[in-house]
Amino acid sequence: MTAGDAAETLILAGDWLAARRMLEIGLQAGPDDHWLRSRLGVTYYEMGDYPTALEHIAQAKALAPNCPIVLWGLAGTLQQMGRHETAAGLYGALVKRQAGWLAKETCLQSRALAKGLIADCHFRLSRSLGALGRKEEGDTAFLEHLDMRGPGCYSIYPLDKFPKRGTALRLWRQKKQKGRRVPAAQDRVH
Repeated sequence: MTAGDAAETLILAGDWLAARRMLEIGLQAGPDDHWLRSRLGVTYYEMGDYPTALEHIAQAKALAPNCPIVLWGLAGTLQQMGRHETAAGLYGALVKRQAGWLAKETCLQSRALAKGLIADCHFRLSRSLGALGRKEEGDTAFLEHLDMRGPGCYSIYPLDKFPKRGTALRLWRQKKQKGRRVPAAQDRVH
């Protein structure tokens, strides 16, 4: 098992400090590994140290500027730091990519993971749009997230995470019953 594999197991278990130690070991052997660097950023992000997370994510982005996992981490970190306009732009760029194209990225490994990333970008986009006072666009992005959910889409967010989004959930259920699609929010994100 590599240091990166061990770190990923620790990340999934929520053991951020142990994961950080493993990632630092991995980075000693491969200092230009963008995946290890971005995952190191995750350990700081999850512990609420967003400035340090941003440092590591920025280093990962310098190594792999188009990696969707790096862009996801960058957008999330900026979002947590209140930089919603920039985060929305990054999420919007990611949702415009096709799942099949993203699945070719070595960091995602499958179409289901790529589809899940896009769905989750819609969710996070909805949060930034809401923070920017663009509620209708935020609701549309949230509905797009819900539309993508289902078999073949590995979202990291459980549906029970959304109890406060009652209006959007009702709209989604009504739309599902009528078979209509709501225009995608990313069409209006700059």
